[in-house]
Parts: sequence; C-alpha cells; structure tokens
Amino acid sequence: MENIFKYFKENEIKKFSTKYYENEKDIDKLMNMGILIKDGNIKINPLVKKSKSISMARKRMKTILDSWINNLDQIDDMQNQFRYDMVKYFKENPIGLMHKTYANMPEGTPENYKSGSGYAYILNGEVISLHVGFKPPSNAPEGCDKFKYMSNLGLIKIVSE
Repeated sequence: MENIFKYFKENEIKKFSTKYYENEKDIDKLMNMGILIKDGNIKINPLVKKSKSISMARKRMKTILDSWINNLDQIDDMQNQFRYDMVKYFKENPIGLMHKTYANMPEGTPENYKSGSGYAYILNGEVISLHVGFKPPSNAPEGCDKFKYMSNLGLIKIVSE
C-alpha cells in the first residue's frame, strides 16, 4: 500500500485503467481510510497531500476528524444552551393567550428569540414557553400540549400538532 500511496502523490489513476485493476484492493482500502478520494479520477485527499507516508496520512486524518467532531460537539452544546435559555426566558416571561393560532411575544423579548421555528408549549390556551429547533432542552415544560410553531419578528403562528 505504501507504494500505491507514493504513486498517488505523483500521479492520478483513472477509475478503469490497468493500473487501477492491478491495485484495486489496496486502492479500495486507501479510499475507505479517506486517504484517496474520487474526484473524476482517483487522487490523494488534499488534506493529506503533504504526508510522506500512509501512517502520517492516517494520523493527520485522525487529527483533522477529531478537530471537526470537537467543533461539532461545541456547536451542539451552544445550541442546547440557547434552547435551554430560551425556555427559561419564556417561563419567566409568559407569552399569554392565543388568538386562534397566533400569539405575540412579550415586549422586551430579545431579538434572537423573535424569529425561527420549533415547538410551542401550550396549557389552557396560553403559550407558556417555546424554543427554536426541534430538539427539546432538558427544561422543556411537561404536562402540556406541544405544537410546531413559526415566528417572525415576535409574531408566533402555530402551524401543526
């Protein structure tokens, strides 16, 4: 496989060429590892192009993927915290009664809560809380009806159950 890796550092191989068929098994392994990619022809992944060996390429790929996963985890944590804070805000500042399928957010609602879509929690015809996104936070109200909503500039419209 090391020879194939070195060959790819210098050249590309066309998918159905004789060179491809001679090394198909190793090429497939390298593609499964993410070291080689199909972009018209089969070529070395630009992320590992500067690596001198397969082991260095694998380490580089692992480092890059770990970094991406860590960033995604941080973003997910930030989104969960935003939903948690939004539910907490509306529990402390209730929205109030609905008129048919509409309601207005209370005056002074932060701008970042005024637009979006997610879930509204309704109890006895009053919107008691809501959050954007469809993943409920840990402090989401229980024992009430849950409806999908859309909001624009503070006007809430219940769109479905």
